[in-house]
Amino acid sequence: MITFPNIYGIFAAFGIASVFLFFVIIFEIKRGKGRPTHETVVVVFILLISIGFGVLFSAILDAIFKLPDRNFVFYLQGITWYGMMIGGTSTFVALYKLAIFLHKKYKVKIFRIETPLREYLNFLGFAMPLGHAAGRLGCFFVGCCYGTVDTSSVFGILPQYGAALWHRYGEVAIFPIQLFEAFGLLCIFAFNFFIKPFKKEPHEFRHPNAIIRYDKFANGVQNHRMGIYFVGYAVLRFILEFFRDDFRGGLFGYLSPAQFVSILIVVFFGGLYSAHYLWQKKAVSNECNSILEKEIELKETNKENEANEKSDE
Repeated sequence: MITFPNIYGIFAAFGIASVFLFFVIIFEIKRGKGRPTHETVVVVFILLISIGFGVLFSAILDAIFKLPDRNFVFYLQGITWYGMMIGGTSTFVALYKLAIFLHKKYKVKIFRIETPLREYLNFLGFAMPLGHAAGRLGCFFVGCCYGTVDTSSVFGILPQYGAALWHRYGEVAIFPIQLFEAFGLLCIFAFNFFIKPFKKEPHEFRHPNAIIRYDKFANGVQNHRMGIYFVGYAVLRFILEFFRDDFRGGLFGYLSPAQFVSILIVVFFGGLYSAHYLWQKKAVSNECNSILEKEIELKETNKENEANEKSDE
């Protein structure tokens, strides 16, 4: 059993910095630019605001989760990652849409953004898990978000001497749930970072007289990195919550707040992708019906032309 120093700030700073470094490096390499573009500066500014609102929303959500245990007195003390995750991402999307609106509607050149939102969300889909994993390592070193007492396995780790966790349990080994969560997040990061299209060729619907290429209706899994991060983390967090012992609020009875939010996330994205699939299927069906209608019209026109030619004879 070993103790570790309190270096949470270092990991938290690395987690935030990794998002910006990945953003600038990857997008500038992709654009072939040697220096940050105007769009990069605008989006970095949006990211900064999104992080600020994410922290605020995480504190508000944490206070809501703990209302029953605080006699329904609302005050901000503590944060929850789901608040940061949902609030920050929602703020980024809203500010991106606002910038696009201001540029198109009022011709505000400073808010000109040409890169589609999907590309930025795909980027955040692998940058956020990396920063998240760094934050969880910081949680491990500072002793928050801790696991259950574990004296029967080799995974048990002694809390830092003098820390709040040490004062609560003393010299008792604690299950390092933060390390398992960090490992799971690194797996999500690696999957999203190295993922390749399952199908390089566009989807096709072959018809006797036409070929419908409907790549605009079906995006490969590589274009859904943010969804993979949200759903993957929701499943991971739901399972790991059974091995956590820190106080996270008792608003939802037997389920922890994080487990309840995890279920909502899986249901939301399940419904979203189901609706997307049905829309895609309907769009392809409409394309097919349109071709068939044109064929029927063409055949009727040909019959009329043949009838006219025979009457002229």
